Amino acid sequence: MQTIRRTITTLAGASFAAFVLIACGGGEAPPVDTNDDPGVLSVAIAGLPDGVDGNVNVSGAGGFADTLTASETFLVPAGTYAISAASITHEGVPYAASVSSAAVTVPSGGVGASTVTYAAGDAAPGTLQVNVGGLPDGADADVQVTRSGGFQASLTATSTLSDVEPGTYAVSAQDVTVGDDVYGASVSGSPATVPTGGTATATVTYTFLDPTTVGTLQVDIGGLAGPANVTITGPGGFTESITQTTTLSDLIPGNYIVSATNVTEGSTTFAPIIDGSPALVLPEETTTVDVTYVQFAANDGDAASNPGLFVQFRATSPGPVWVEGARFNAGARIDTKGIQYRNELSRPGDPSDWLDFRLVHGQSPTTSIKVDLECSINESPSPVRVQIRDSSGNKVGNSTSCGGSRTISVPNVGGSGIYLVGIETFGIDPFYASYVLSIDAYCFQGCTFEPFDP
Repeated sequence: MQTIRRTITTLAGASFAAFVLIACGGGEAPPVDTNDDPGVLSVAIAGLPDGVDGNVNVSGAGGFADTLTASETFLVPAGTYAISAASITHEGVPYAASVSSAAVTVPSGGVGASTVTYAAGDAAPGTLQVNVGGLPDGADADVQVTRSGGFQASLTATSTLSDVEPGTYAVSAQDVTVGDDVYGASVSGSPATVPTGGTATATVTYTFLDPTTVGTLQVDIGGLAGPANVTITGPGGFTESITQTTTLSDLIPGNYIVSATNVTEGSTTFAPIIDGSPALVLPEETTTVDVTYVQFAANDGDAASNPGLFVQFRATSPGPVWVEGARFNAGARIDTKGIQYRNELSRPGDPSDWLDFRLVHGQSPTTSIKVDLECSINESPSPVRVQIRDSSGNKVGNSTSCGGSRTISVPNVGGSGIYLVGIETFGIDPFYASYVLSIDAYCFQGCTFEPFDP
């Protein structure tokens, strides 16, 4: 046996010396990390309305860094961590952040904690101005103003809503019938955000839908190589099916609904995103609706409570393999030195995938695994991120984004452990991405993945 003194870099980037025994003529031993037991760093974020993201930065222990939007716990190397938070504004209301402990010491095998508390600043009342026009004298409009939290107001004419709480208000309007005449409603400036002590404006415009005139509806369709599957319905029982961009002329003025269904081209499914429906067709004017097809990933049916793939990593496992798609193999874990998981995500469709692995450790207090994520799209910030959590729900290491590579130190607790890998999407814009997630646990000199043969 040959004794070699090596300098190893931990998850957080700290270097230390370790002695590794390598058999002559054998492969490189897996990385060995510090003898200190890891600890738990708990960062709580409080005081924000439900669904509102905070802005908290965590750094320390030799370069560890992460940005949090909600409360989180980390399994981290022992050391000191800095916590800072930025103020935010939500729906016109400023929220100032205070940190209970800006410097947190995480002891070996212990817990360090800090709480970030957001407090709403002075929220002076504001004004919402709703302008209504286009109706004959004496005719009442049909306008509704709503806000989360229960605020609701019905308006029949131009109105000034004074002393309202700062925030975002939705303004909607219904068509109005005056005698035999129908007036169609269109709204601009909604949602309207009332700032602290300021004014926001929304406008409702009514137009006489003269049945003796006609209008035009332009339906623009994109994203497909072949035909689409789009249907338009409207006044008087109007129905039209189209397969490509179409201009529908000589339409009776009124509200038209554009709907569409998924389309499959070869083995690829596309889902429609519709912008502008329902569409109010006005006399002698053209109204446009956009139908954009985006590649669609059907939901695998997996979840954090029902992972789609189960793997076991051991130093003595067979060679690394790749797998495409969920297998739901809880009763027969794939025993391997490394796994490459190939799948796809989309919004709408399948926003997340889940993988469960059992890691059998060696003699060292931690085992380092290498995580790589390649995606078919490159956006900033990354819409896909990989996170690893232990059986207690603590996050292990930093997230891995598209195009990223991380070496993550996994603590040796009891000789083996079960870990959950979440491949999750972030953001709200519709998108599609295929991805390749590679986890190298015991390849030592890099994994060469072969197709999995059960």
